Amino acid sequence: MISIRKIGAALSACLAVMASAGSALAGGTTAPALPNTYSFPGASNWGPQQNGPLLQCLADVSVTTVAKTACRIAIVGDSTSAGHCAIAGSPCIDSRASSWSYQLAAMLAASGAPVTTDSWWGCSNETSVSACMTFDPRLSVGTGWTLLSQTGIGSFGAIEFPANTTPTDLTFTGSQPYNQADIYLINGTAAASFSVDRAGSAPSSSTVVASTGSACTVSGATVTTASGSLGHCLVRFTWATTAAGGLDVVATSNATGKFYIEAQSERDINSPKIEFYNMSIGGSSSVSWYQPGVSGYNAYALAGSNFANPLVTFNVLGINDWNSPTTALATYQSNMTAMQAQANSTGENIFIMGMQSNPASFASVATQAQYGAITQALAAEANQPWINFQYRWTNWVNGCALGFYGSNSGSCDGRHGSAMGYNDQARMIFGLMAPLIANSGPTAPALQGFTVANLPASGNVVGQQVYVTNATACTSGSSPTGGGSTFCTETWNGTAWVH
Repeated sequence: MISIRKIGAALSACLAVMASAGSALAGGTTAPALPNTYSFPGASNWGPQQNGPLLQCLADVSVTTVAKTACRIAIVGDSTSAGHCAIAGSPCIDSRASSWSYQLAAMLAASGAPVTTDSWWGCSNETSVSACMTFDPRLSVGTGWTLLSQTGIGSFGAIEFPANTTPTDLTFTGSQPYNQADIYLINGTAAASFSVDRAGSAPSSSTVVASTGSACTVSGATVTTASGSLGHCLVRFTWATTAAGGLDVVATSNATGKFYIEAQSERDINSPKIEFYNMSIGGSSSVSWYQPGVSGYNAYALAGSNFANPLVTFNVLGINDWNSPTTALATYQSNMTAMQAQANSTGENIFIMGMQSNPASFASVATQAQYGAITQALAAEANQPWINFQYRWTNWVNGCALGFYGSNSGSCDGRHGSAMGYNDQARMIFGLMAPLIANSGPTAPALQGFTVANLPASGNVVGQQVYVTNATACTSGSSPTGGGSTFCTETWNGTAWVH
């Protein structure tokens, strides 16, 4: 992956042109000249200078410098970013498709951006393989497979194929045709092997992209894991043609050994897209993601440098640090500093403070704020963006009344959103992106920009979105009021524009 920092001169020239001239939007509306930093409630350090990599993603993924790998956006978080409790039930039901990142990807795609979510990372903290397939129906897992419970990696939801088990398929079926796929695996303590195909079609080439020591080798369609200590391995497969079809993994030799599939991804290298990687895992914290000194288990480094290799990383860890058992503030700061540096090595880090946990059952509002203050300070020191989801709904009581927290056995969940709540978070980030989108080039998706007074009163379609440049506040569900300097995304509900 070529970092945006290596495109410096070209991007600076691009930003200079856009900042001086502005861009023409659909309908003849002209976007305002790009300021250094936009003013958004609930966000700081947000603007072209702080969002260079994200701006590049939105501008044109066909630019020569990124065409070979496209633009990758990784979301590293816990259950509140994984889509837990999205669907009401007793207990509530988890849904990766309802997570805020997947809903954000859908909003970008609906606006014309080339976007794909054809990847998966772990089964979060689902309790069984069947629950995993409910959580992510793109996965079809045969008999014999089980969820990994290996200490140190188990919380990341890899799917294990045990030793001496009759081979069956694990199949991931994305939404788009592809000609390249990555499989991220963890080897067992004894050798095993498996083969890979695309709906029965063997790959034309394969290579080991990254590995801890010699955790695996690959020859054609067959991967062989090494015996010995546990380690990770990323293998890439390429087909000569582009086609749809399930990405199959099937064991070929596992008399004594076993292996664990942690993640898969698919892409068409001839048509690069913005690739979303939701790597959020329920129950995880900065401690479980960043484990210095534990060889083979530093999941953040493995995910960041190898599987996703993102240009933009949204880091939403914190809820399981401030809730019991708490992570010491100094430890949290140290972990987040290290993860920020890791993300910056491939592009840009954006910290997000997660939604408020119910202070009556979990950490106090003051305690939660202490953890948020740490990431806000780290972002400010690096002149990078920081987003506060807690601003969006004011507090847990208000969010519950709005239906933004999951309905768990008839009551509002204490820390997880509903599908509607996750949608509202996606809208917040989409709204933050709107000025970048509008000014980022002819191939980018474009939202029209208006002052509040000039919002169109007729000819609108339900669900249509625009953004305003002079709102006084972005209060979810309310109508915009002009006279301020805040950018907000507005949605037409059939009778009026609302935040």
